[in-house]
Amino acid sequence: MIEKTIGDVGLYVAWLLGTKWILSCGTGYGFMFPICLGCCNIGVSMVSMSGIFAHGKAVSKQIELWERHWRAMLALGALLALDVLLQYSSLVNQSLTLNQIIRAIVPAFMGIGVIVIERRLPPPAEFATLALLGLGVGMAMWEGTAVGSPYASMCCMTSAACHTAVIYFSGKLFGDAMPAEAAFSLLGAALACLLPLFFYKEAVQVGKFWKMAGGHAFVVLFISSTVTALYAHVTCHTMTRPDDYLIRAEAKYISVLLSAFFLLGEKSVYTPLLTLGCALALGATYAFKQVRQHSQGSLDAAAASERSHQQQGKSEGILSFAMKSIVRLC
Repeated sequence: MIEKTIGDVGLYVAWLLGTKWILSCGTGYGFMFPICLGCCNIGVSMVSMSGIFAHGKAVSKQIELWERHWRAMLALGALLALDVLLQYSSLVNQSLTLNQIIRAIVPAFMGIGVIVIERRLPPPAEFATLALLGLGVGMAMWEGTAVGSPYASMCCMTSAACHTAVIYFSGKLFGDAMPAEAAFSLLGAALACLLPLFFYKEAVQVGKFWKMAGGHAFVVLFISSTVTALYAHVTCHTMTRPDDYLIRAEAKYISVLLSAFFLLGEKSVYTPLLTLGCALALGATYAFKQVRQHSQGSLDAAAASERSHQQQGKSEGILSFAMKSIVRLC
């Protein structure tokens, strides 16, 4: 478990740092084509996983999934494509620090989904931590938008909402863990949504950039897509389980914030208000995770107690039946 978490967090940090550097026009490589980069990353990820999911029983499972849930799969694929598009677009003009603070809003969006869709309120402790999380993210976003790009901040916030929707509805559709074949199929659906946008919006400009940049542009995109493919391999089996997401989310956020601070030189973005919002958001994320784990532990204990009582009742019923039979025989 620890090794998987370290690998997941490390690849997440490498993927985001590389993506930010490639897309950034000021301090990075200047490849300002988020749709193209998203298509490359998803395409290479699918090619690298095709040896596992593009033959035999895996294909049969995918066909069965599409036959049973094709509407849901199309909707989830479109949401995933929108998530990738908006996340990459925001990184063109937004600091990675502010990007990750805004993305920390995902648990609060999950709570909103429970209230709106399931029409039930979270427990008071969870509700309080989610409110603090929303306050912290709002403070950071307000301060960051004042000195940055409001468009990038809205793209990032909408991307977080799409990401939450993918997690929430996938959990409703597939249960606690999404089948790896379903994750592979969703990548294909997302790529099918992004490719027409690429040819419509970026294909001509990418061709011009390619002529000026030469062969090293291919090397940069290939390395980025390889890191993305490795990250996809690690996460495709645990993509949508909300509790797993919460366990690793805070480690990812802190690792990215530290990496952006020391490696990308984003020290200047830490104004007092943004720092306070960041600390409040991370503290609320940790508190929410602890409250969620405590609630889950209580539910598991109650379920175990109920099963014990049921087994005891069955044993007593068998004993009573045996005694009555003995009495009748006598």
